[in-house]
Parts: sequence; C-alpha cells; structure tokens
Amino acid sequence: IYSTTHGPFHQLQKEHLEIRGSAQAVLVDNPKSTPHLPHPHYLALIHLFDPSTRRYGHFAYRFQAEPPFMILQVSSQLPLS
Repeated sequence: IYSTTHGPFHQLQKEHLEIRGSAQAVLVDNPKSTPHLPHPHYLALIHLFDPSTRRYGHFAYRFQAEPPFMILQVSSQLPLS
C-alpha cells in the first residue's frame, strides 16, 4: 500500500471540501501525444464536494505510473454540470 500527499489537495481538505474519486485511471504511455509529460503516467478525474453548498467541482489530474504515485499535474476546473 502506498500513500502520497499533494499540497493543494491537502489545503482543500482543510477548507472542508471532500475529495471524491472517480472511475479507474488510464495509463498514458505515448510521448508523441503528451510531449510536455513524455514519460508513462496515469490520467484520472477527481471530484471535490462542498457539503455546505452540495456542489461538485471536477478536475483531471496526472500521477506517476510507479510508486509513490506522486501527483504531477492538476487541471483547471472542468466545465461539467
């Protein structure tokens, strides 16, 4: 079992937002398609839930393909409803 932390996500939890996962992450291993991140990594979605407003925010993120699975990149909020 591995664990990793990501400062911005940790701060959101302090602000009482709940981090909720999504479907299975997808392995990305194509340097031509991802020239700014040319090594193997996973791409997944994360959902932030605000219990006070009962609203969600949706983000894509990339993390290392090997332990400790460090978060490499987080997108801007996705315009999903």
